[in-house]
Amino acid sequence: IQENIKSIDRAFAGIYIWNPDLSDYVVINEANYEFSPPGNESLLAQNNIALAQGQLDQAESLLKSSVATGQKTGDTLEIGKSTRSLGLIADTRQQHDKARALFQDSLIHLQAVDDTLGIAGAYSNLANLSRQAGDYETAQALYQQSIDGFEDVNFAWGIAFTLTNLALVQNNL
Repeated sequence: IQENIKSIDRAFAGIYIWNPDLSDYVVINEANYEFSPPGNESLLAQNNIALAQGQLDQAESLLKSSVATGQKTGDTLEIGKSTRSLGLIADTRQQHDKARALFQDSLIHLQAVDDTLGIAGAYSNLANLSRQAGDYETAQALYQQSIDGFEDVNFAWGIAFTLTNLALVQNNL
């Protein structure tokens, strides 16, 4: 768990409250972001719990099911969120090329539905990969795009976290 916790995106970590009226979890996190897209509530809630517990194989399976459901129902937001989480799992497993492809795919879907918080997170994920690869100029530009998005939704934690990463990049320029 200690190894996996470093890669968990805090925008996806939160409090999971069982709502008996919905027969599902409601998830509230630091961004005041509630998960439960219509028709796919249980998969997303179960995935977030599995990720938080470091159960990557289970989370990956749930996310693939979530992507398939999103494709079947035309839920672009679900596809974008789930693909981004698959990218986090790939990154945790040191599969950086796969993670980059998943984050880029996620970004396309999140932009299509104008999910500002998700877009900012995807830019931050891509920036992290660029920083790890030593491409500091690309990382700097991507972190700035991430900060701009987090500022748009007033997500203070995201701004602070990304500024910290940006400082690490600028130290290497």
